[in-house]
Amino acid sequence: MSWRRWTWLAPGLLVYTICRVPSFFEPHWYTDEAGYATTARAVLRGLPLYVQAWTNKPPLHIWAVALPLSLFGSREAGFHALTFVSGLLALVAVGLLARRLLSPRRALIASVAFGIAIGLPLFQAELLVPESLLIAPTTWAGFLVLTRVIPISGGEAGRWTWAALAGGLMGIAVGFQQTALADAAVFALITALVPGVSRRALLGYGLAFLAVVACWLTPVLVVAGIPAVAFALVGFYQAYVAFSAPGSPLGIGLRILGPALALLGAFTARRDVQASWPLWLWACADLAVSAMANRPYPHFLVPALAPTILALASIRAIRQPVRWRLAPLAAAFAVTVPLAWVAGTDFNAFQAYAAWPKAQLGQHRTEWSARLDIRSPADEATAEWIRDHGLSQSSAVIWSSSAWLYLLADLPLGLPTAPIYNNVVLFGSAAAVADRVDAMAPQMIVTSDEALSQWPEIAPVLARDYELAFQSYPDSVYLRRAGH
Repeated sequence: MSWRRWTWLAPGLLVYTICRVPSFFEPHWYTDEAGYATTARAVLRGLPLYVQAWTNKPPLHIWAVALPLSLFGSREAGFHALTFVSGLLALVAVGLLARRLLSPRRALIASVAFGIAIGLPLFQAELLVPESLLIAPTTWAGFLVLTRVIPISGGEAGRWTWAALAGGLMGIAVGFQQTALADAAVFALITALVPGVSRRALLGYGLAFLAVVACWLTPVLVVAGIPAVAFALVGFYQAYVAFSAPGSPLGIGLRILGPALALLGAFTARRDVQASWPLWLWACADLAVSAMANRPYPHFLVPALAPTILALASIRAIRQPVRWRLAPLAAAFAVTVPLAWVAGTDFNAFQAYAAWPKAQLGQHRTEWSARLDIRSPADEATAEWIRDHGLSQSSAVIWSSSAWLYLLADLPLGLPTAPIYNNVVLFGSAAAVADRVDAMAPQMIVTSDEALSQWPEIAPVLARDYELAFQSYPDSVYLRRAGH
């Protein structure tokens, strides 16, 4: 195949690459990255996952984070190189899918739009969070199901082996994040509903999915045991869901209405040879995940970007007789989008990216870092002070939402997990965590003003046994008094 047949992808790839350049210069600022990287470091040092190295994410995500950590250390450029590759793979899949389903002009627009959406930090796709990694296997699974498994425009359905490959990819996606189950279910439903698709395709899809899940789940079950893994991947989220659930019956009803309408729309449109209705179903499913999560985290929208952009790009290509059968899906989309948008966008990071060239030329890196998170320069200064005073490897507790100091100052992790907010959930209360810290008697406790305000239970321990040794707002380093 001549390379010239791929030149239409060049604009999207170019825009995506340009938009991602500042991500390689980002400081250590996003708290979830620190939590995942600290867990990955513990795994690399031989601690068993879900036992001593605790996380609430599936193991593939931690193993993936361990890759750049082992190659490049805790450098943000290394972490973001991995998400750059993931986004690049997703962009190619979206471009190929658009080329098959849309006109050349619309395919070009869709690929460029997707490149901008995941290239800029508006949806935090540059961060090493699960959503930034699962988009690669998910979009390729979508490409296979919509172009190789089901018949398009009166063509023939593909072989069941394509469905099995798609199922395997979704098994990988779920290994990054549990919410990818929504995409896995959608692709299975599309395969089951479209006439002319062999039942062997659905069976192959399901068996391949289960086989891949078994490959990453079995080792951690053997090491950690079923109760520990079940709590980490399922039970931990009970309190999370209870906290996030809408307080009104209307809010709950609307979040149920969207998926219900989407299922109705898929059933009514299932015999249409056009492949537009699967795009709308896929988009509604991923948007519903963000709507049900009901949290202001822009990266929750990352998996929905590909199907949403493709679905919107397909509107004018839908023939008039087909449109009424897509009405339930359109209604589901209209209901779900405002609810999903609670995730928001990271406009602050977008502004920081816009200011990046000037900051680089003027060598104002510290000021630029503070635009992303005021704790970032403080963490760097605090880590430097800890290293300069020979306190690396000291027993320590970082009483902060930002756990970067465990990595930046090379401090061992004594608590089950790095971010203090997850420890609060694990122990049931901040008071219980403070009691655990008191019993540990670490040589050093580092606090942030924000964490002290939200969880002041550590203050009596600090007042009794520790003295202030260093401050870099909003961080404070307390060293244990001699004899205590």
